[in-house]
Formats: sequence, C-alpha cells, structure tokens
Amino acid sequence: MNPKTKQQKRVVELSAKLKPITQKQESWAYENCLDLYAVRHRNTLYCLECGHSWKDKHVLETSIIGCQCPSCGNNLKMFQNYRPNCRDSAYFSIITTKAEFQVVRMFWVQKIMKKGERPVYRNWEVMQHWIDQHGEITSMSMRVQGLSQYFDQWIFASELEIKPKFNEYQRFHIVPYKIYPSKRILPLFKRNGFRGYFYDMTPHQFLSIIVSDSYAETLLKAGQISLFKSYLGNRPKAIRSAWNSVRICMRNKYIVKDAGIWLDHIELLRFFGKDLHSPKYVCPADLGGDHVRLSRKKHEIDRKRRHMEQLAKIEAEQKDFEERIGKFMDLVFQDREIIVEPLKTVDEFFKEAEELRHCVFSNAYYKKQDSLILSAKIDKKPVETIEVSLSRLKVVQSRGRGNILTAYHDRIVQTVNANMPVIAKRIHL
Repeated sequence: MNPKTKQQKRVVELSAKLKPITQKQESWAYENCLDLYAVRHRNTLYCLECGHSWKDKHVLETSIIGCQCPSCGNNLKMFQNYRPNCRDSAYFSIITTKAEFQVVRMFWVQKIMKKGERPVYRNWEVMQHWIDQHGEITSMSMRVQGLSQYFDQWIFASELEIKPKFNEYQRFHIVPYKIYPSKRILPLFKRNGFRGYFYDMTPHQFLSIIVSDSYAETLLKAGQISLFKSYLGNRPKAIRSAWNSVRICMRNKYIVKDAGIWLDHIELLRFFGKDLHSPKYVCPADLGGDHVRLSRKKHEIDRKRRHMEQLAKIEAEQKDFEERIGKFMDLVFQDREIIVEPLKTVDEFFKEAEELRHCVFSNAYYKKQDSLILSAKIDKKPVETIEVSLSRLKVVQSRGRGNILTAYHDRIVQTVNANMPVIAKRIHL
C-alpha cells in the first residue's frame, strides 16, 4: 500500500537510503544459516558443497551421523529425499539504525544444490521493521503468493511496501534463525535494558516492548528473565497482579528461575491468605518443595469442597469446558509408547492433579481461554501435563509429578511441537 501517515512516509524515505547487504554479511549468512549436505545414490556419496563423489560401505552409520568429504574436509549432513535442485533456506536479520529509528532487516537466504556441482547461493530482503522511540513498529514487506498454504511464499519480483496492521500476519512473528553479530543499537534501547540478547523473541517485538512497557523494562533490568519471558508470553496479567511480590523479590535480590511455578505459588499463597509482601513466603529457598506442599494442602481442600458442591455447578463447568474444547476432543499424538491427548472433562483435570500432584485443577486451568491442556501418558498412566498457548501455538509448560520434568520431557514437547499444525487447523474450525 502507499504510505499514508507522516511516519509511514518517513520510513519509506529512509528505507530507500539503506545500504545494500555487504559481501561480508552475505558470506556470514551462507556460512552460519545453511547446513552442509551430502546425498547418497546407491553406494556412492556426493558432496553437495564441492561436487566430489566417493564410494561408501558404511551405509547405516553414514545415514545416522553423516560423513566427512575427503576432498573439501567438510562435515556433512545427509540430505533426505534428494531431488535435482534440492534447496535449503533460512531467515537471518541485520540489526541497524537509520536516523531516529531502530531497524530490523529480515533476509531470506537460499542454497540450491546439485550432484557434481557447487551450490548456488541467493538472498532477498523480504521484510523491514522500523521501531521509533515510543516502541511503535512500522513494517515493510514483499508481497506473498495468494491462496498459498505457506504464509511466507514471497514474490521476489515485488518491492518492499508498507503493511498496515502487519502484526496481524504470521509473517510479523517470524523469528530469524540467526542474527548478524555486528549490531547498531540506539542508546535508548541500551538504556532500557538491551544487553545483546533477544530471548527467543523476534528482535523488533523485543525492542518495541522494552521502550513501550515499563513492566517489561523493569523485569529486564532486574535480571528477572524468567518473569520477563512469561510477561511477554501468556501471563502478563498474572505478573501485574503479583507486581508487589515481584518488587519484594527484586528488593531482596531473589531471582525467580521458574516463572510458571512461582506465579502458581503466589496464587496458592493468596488462596491461603499469606502475606504477599513477606520475603519469607514470596522468596522461598525451596520453591518447588513449598509449592508442592501448598498444592497438596489445596488439593485436600478442593477435594472436600468438590464433594460438597452442587452437581449442577459441576455440570455447568463441564458444559462450558466442552463448548470451548470440543474441536480438540479427538486429538491424539503418539511417539512410540507415549500417547498425548487432551484432558476432556473437568473430572480428568482433578484426577490428573491427584496423580501428578500439581495445580492443573486447583488453579482452574480448564477455565483458561487461551490454553489447551494435554496429558502425556504411558500405559494409560499420566506422565506429564502440557499447557499449549492457542494464540502463540507454543508449549508454555510441561510438568510431571510434583512439577518435576521427567526423562520423557523432551520427547513429549517435540511430539506436541511436531503436531502444532494440527492444533492450528482445529482453532479455525
């Protein structure tokens, strides 16, 4: 679209004055963002970096751990499902400044590989994010293919243009695989806590939030990184609600290492009427142990209360829960002996909490509008309970018995992440 506001016109004017990517930056991106590959044809290996080929007898070992090219000496990964003109691609960012703006330039790099030839490299600047001193983001982007199943099917012949309300698009949330190490940062952002890390966030959203939100700025400067990530994630209201307790932690130099458990612990303290301004309670030396103890105590209270509640109320909660979760009811993900499926009734939340001794029932996770709660089971017994943010399509937490991570934790999270597109489709049903 054509720029309409004064700021949009200013961004378009400055964008035209940005210098092209340098040869040094290109070379860094190709070397650090793209993997090195080999491909097998029968008993012959082909290096897709230098074009060399050689015989290989260790078929199984090579397929698992890759190989080393005897000609160029590169350690190579095996390219699966090889086709002529096979490709590898990735995003990387260059962080720079222009006039009064902090600029995040997003590039898409690609490598085209053929047997017996050296790879061909290409790159395009596909997006720019301009952050002003108030944290407002003005974004420019190439056009994309309409009706494509991919949200970033770029039309490389198009020019960068202003995108209105670009934060509504999935492309706005693309996290670059790598960020060019040489960065230019305005003093304002350094003053507000930027120390070179983006904590798995998109750089433009990170830089915007630390100059526009005093809570985020304070948490970052205090080194409360776990709370900072949670605040920018799916629990900003919980952190604002517990802000006085957060200030007690900062005053006593107590670093919250697990924001999820700490925030749940604060809710339990509030339930039991404890002093949320006392370091004794809000800065526990054994957070996990205290949290489990209070969770068990609350479980017993909830157990008694649950049996005393009227059946109509339970049925009403179940009805509301089923209406919200109905589209996810039949989801089942499996990784060998591990089966992951949603908790389907309020009663299942209660039983899951009893079995694993955590707060998925006592803190009413079945009422959370943005959360899909899954249970990972082995031999029909729960192993870990997983919370998925439906707005961010990300695993927020996965906890085993007593909130301890199990030996299956990584596999469980990987299984859920692998099936996140399935969950995404259900959201829009």
